[in-house]
Amino acid sequence: MQDVANRANVSAMTVSRVLNGLPGVSPATAHAVTTAAEAIGYRKNELARSLRPGQQSKTIALVIGDISNPYYGVMAQAIETEARNAGFALVIMSTNEEPAAERSRINDLLARRVDGVILVTCDASHQYLARDLESGVAIVFVDRPPQDLKADTVLANDRIGGHAATEELLLRGHTSIGYLGDYDHVHTATERLAGFFDAMKESAIEPRFVQMGVHTRGVAERVVRGWLNANQPPTALVAGNNLIASGAQAAVSSMAVDTELVGFDFLPDSKLRIRIGHDVAALGARAAERLFEQMAGVDREPTTDVFPLQISRLVDGVT
Repeated sequence: MQDVANRANVSAMTVSRVLNGLPGVSPATAHAVTTAAEAIGYRKNELARSLRPGQQSKTIALVIGDISNPYYGVMAQAIETEARNAGFALVIMSTNEEPAAERSRINDLLARRVDGVILVTCDASHQYLARDLESGVAIVFVDRPPQDLKADTVLANDRIGGHAATEELLLRGHTSIGYLGDYDHVHTATERLAGFFDAMKESAIEPRFVQMGVHTRGVAERVVRGWLNANQPPTALVAGNNLIASGAQAAVSSMAVDTELVGFDFLPDSKLRIRIGHDVAALGARAAERLFEQMAGVDREPTTDVFPLQISRLVDGVT
């Protein structure tokens, strides 16, 4: 706080009033204090009164894009198991795939001095976390990589996955294939779309049905219904994640058409005949493992673990 005060040319008491939202400070002074705080990376320590120096909160956090998505439920369960085995509690926060919300959640968690954060990011830059990493905060990126920052990362090979999903349908004789993907600022969505385009280009086929920004089951169902009502509808679809696949499957089933569908993610309740995905629980467990390595002080360069994706085919109810 004294560093902030010196930079803003005010007293430490004034800094305290501004950062705690107390009245009696002019807007110009408040702006000078908040600007100085941001410049030096100051963050309030909500637990300072309850923790002795060097003491851990015994809490880690998982920040995800959509708490309603079963994919993250499987991941969270694996991370929670690892945390519990290590004597830690797990806090889960959701961003709804909004970068501003992500930064707000991270700042809040670090202000409360969680011991580590596992992040499924939607942000375009993570330079704002550089000071925290340098100061020893444990941070691991899972499912999506950091930008402008070197940090431990655990991923699946999504571009190859998008290619494999499309190739599966091409090998089955389809030439009119539609692709539905999540928001285009989401890494997994853009990588899987790139894989789709790679496969279509290799087959010299110009894609006619591509829709990004499909984030919910309902939107996916509406888009697919529109496509299937076209004069020359697609004969097959690639759904960029499990929620999109669920909506697409609902549309196909309700219209009683013979459209083939490949969806992403191996989840227990999936009824898709053709799925492409990876072991979500293993992905989460590896992220937790990397986090606890950092917290234990393991001296190494940041690593990137890449999980392969595989195709699963359901034949007569058997995978």
